[in-house]
Amino acid sequence: MTNYDAIIIGSGIGGTAVGGILASKGLRTLIVEKNNFIGGRCSTYEKEGFKVDVGVHSFGRTSKGPLGEVLRLIGRENAIEWSLARNPGPRWFCKGKIWSFPRELEKLIPADELPGVVKVFNKVMRIRKTDELDNVDVKTWISKFTKNELIHSFINTICGLYFVIPYYEASAGEFIRCLSSLSADISTGYPKGGCVSIPQAYVDGMKKFGGEIKTGKAVKKIEVEDGRVQGVILENDEFISSKIVISNAGIKETINELIGRSYFNKHYLGTIDKLKYSMSALTLKIALKQKITEYKVLNSFSVEDPEEKYKIMLKGKVPDNIDVFAPIPSNYDPSLAPKGKQ
Repeated sequence: MTNYDAIIIGSGIGGTAVGGILASKGLRTLIVEKNNFIGGRCSTYEKEGFKVDVGVHSFGRTSKGPLGEVLRLIGRENAIEWSLARNPGPRWFCKGKIWSFPRELEKLIPADELPGVVKVFNKVMRIRKTDELDNVDVKTWISKFTKNELIHSFINTICGLYFVIPYYEASAGEFIRCLSSLSADISTGYPKGGCVSIPQAYVDGMKKFGGEIKTGKAVKKIEVEDGRVQGVILENDEFISSKIVISNAGIKETINELIGRSYFNKHYLGTIDKLKYSMSALTLKIALKQKITEYKVLNSFSVEDPEEKYKIMLKGKVPDNIDVFAPIPSNYDPSLAPKGKQ
């Protein structure tokens, strides 16, 4: 029987990142992945000459944010080549035209409302004690500065991109931290080779320090004895021993299915039970016979009451206008599509 210092369940960005870090600190580390490929939603597959991502992503801070910090911690600073969203930068479709936000906001905002709008963005960049706003929703916070419907619609769309929830549920503190760091770093981009390049770089770093990964191996149970983790049991009933088990499978699944509720107190279980999943989005992967745009990211939003729009969707209906997030990966990295295609 093989003994490990740490077993990680799941090979998404979180699982592979912590695997690389632990291995770099000298822990004998194993990642166990139920799929036959790594990366989870941050993976990439090939179809008819195109490299297609499982999830739809654009990475806000690339090498300057946490993704780059992990690479530095495991000694692989240059393992990912980033293509930045510049020349051209991201564009937004609104009111029948394509705009660059926030640079061209003044063209869309009445002059008498512009000071309030400017105040919102100035606050985002300058406020320091953001934790005081963690339990204040974004709508309530920005309403102190402006009632402008376009700004409310725009920021609601940003919250959808960041958190996949409406702005009247999103944390103002977290929103400010995300937007201010993204704006300061100016490094939004995409990894060459597709999204899988990120977890692959972490796995390669982990292996450099002796770490291992098993794909196509689903964990059935996290084994606990006398209040201490003993390891994991796979679907084929194989037991793998470990002093530490880290689950990247989701907190509800981990507590309710992999470990069992009997090991946790009522207060903690109550906290877990109150957690709710974010919303989701309909995803289309479109492969074109020819290039139709030079933009790297195109977004679209409509100017209307966000709450009314969500009420329609929560009834299972499609609103007249929908928000769109459309990165074009092959404009970041032409090798992701056959020559002349997009």
